[in-house]
Amino acid sequence: MDTYLQAVEVLRDPSHVRSYSRAEWDAALTRAGLMPVASHHFRLRMNFAVWTERMRTPKVQCDAIRALQQAMSETVARYFAIDAEGSFDLDIAFVRASALMNDS
Repeated sequence: MDTYLQAVEVLRDPSHVRSYSRAEWDAALTRAGLMPVASHHFRLRMNFAVWTERMRTPKVQCDAIRALQQAMSETVARYFAIDAEGSFDLDIAFVRASALMNDS
């Protein structure tokens, strides 16, 4: 799942670095001295045309994303709910964090 998401994101936006997982975000918050205390998870539908137009993705990259989508396993296609037009679902999380308590 991660490999697919990173591939389509970098094809859409060459400046893309990484879409972090929830575990990666939690670790980053902890390193920053914060503790996740509440979260809200949901799926967000990404309309392919809007998603690619937002970054002015060239047609050749749009075609590459569509080819990659069509080559994905059934498991990946089902997880992201990729439709015939290329639209798909993303996992989203809102996380509330607070400062870690220092015992000193």
